[in-house]
Amino acid sequence: MQGQVDFRSGVRRNRRLWSLPGWRWVWLAAVAVLTMAAIGRQESVRADASSLPIGLKNPAEAEALRERIDHDAAAIAKELSPGGRKAYLASIQRLHAYASAHCGFYTGQKALETGEDVCLLNIYGNFISTIPDSVYRVGRWRVYETGVYGIEWADDSLLDEDPDRPFWWDLQVIWPRVDAEPSPVSSAAQRALVVRMRERISSWATGGWSSNVSVRLTAINSCYVSAVMEESNYTGGAHPNEQENVFNWNQVARRQLQHGDLFATGRDWHAGLLQVYRRHLAAGRGAGVAALISDDDLIPWVDHGWVVTDNGVRIIGHEGRTRNEILPDEDIPWSELGEWLLPGAVCGSQ
Repeated sequence: MQGQVDFRSGVRRNRRLWSLPGWRWVWLAAVAVLTMAAIGRQESVRADASSLPIGLKNPAEAEALRERIDHDAAAIAKELSPGGRKAYLASIQRLHAYASAHCGFYTGQKALETGEDVCLLNIYGNFISTIPDSVYRVGRWRVYETGVYGIEWADDSLLDEDPDRPFWWDLQVIWPRVDAEPSPVSSAAQRALVVRMRERISSWATGGWSSNVSVRLTAINSCYVSAVMEESNYTGGAHPNEQENVFNWNQVARRQLQHGDLFATGRDWHAGLLQVYRRHLAAGRGAGVAALISDDDLIPWVDHGWVVTDNGVRIIGHEGRTRNEILPDEDIPWSELGEWLLPGAVCGSQ
């Protein structure tokens, strides 16, 4: 089962260089392996927003952010497997190369040019804030995130499309990797997820100024692989255009998960799941917003706005009638869905 749901809440780059007539293409791709401390470790790395500068006044402050990333990364790298640690150490330097190229900042320069300060603070500040949550457990598996970044520059006015538009497009993909060999995610599931991601970014250079896609796994077991794919495209204006896509894979059948793989036919599981969903919303942080939203507005999420977890299904968070009305993720345990589930539908982490 896969689906796409529009939403308007805030979300959360191998190197190849060549030239074509009239264009200069640069890909700065990095497997930016970010990891957090395992449960119970004595030393932890926590991003404290108050410790980040409001602005960068000079190159020394920009270098201090680079050093902070290196310091935090070195601490976290200790938690990785040897293969993950090696990839991580190489990727951090590529991240720095991306930031330098994107912002026009290079080590040793004497002053920050206009715009470099904001650009560097955005990239480094956001990167620092993601480090603590970039490794997570899915069942018994540890998953770490990798970042791939791309920049495409134009030599002139971008075909006079917009005189205020910067002379580049940029792409960011956050991709999950399981810290295990061989991976418990089947090759078929991996290929299918890659295809989905490529479909989402295939028009990134023509569909907007910048595109960000983040993939996060929610289930890994012998029956299912599930993931949430968050996408944000900026095309101008006050806010980016945002979507969430879900990916659910049947590892046994080697295909996309279908409703009939979980829910018994002839039973109104839509109505049952909607009722349970509303009950969870009413008991939690989404109570006030949910009371104002009709069943018709919630049905798309009940039908194809959820992912499988080891413990049940998670209906992904989204906004209500406006950007300010946010419904949180809601985890529905298998025990509350038993009336509509097929025998054998529940599969634990293996």
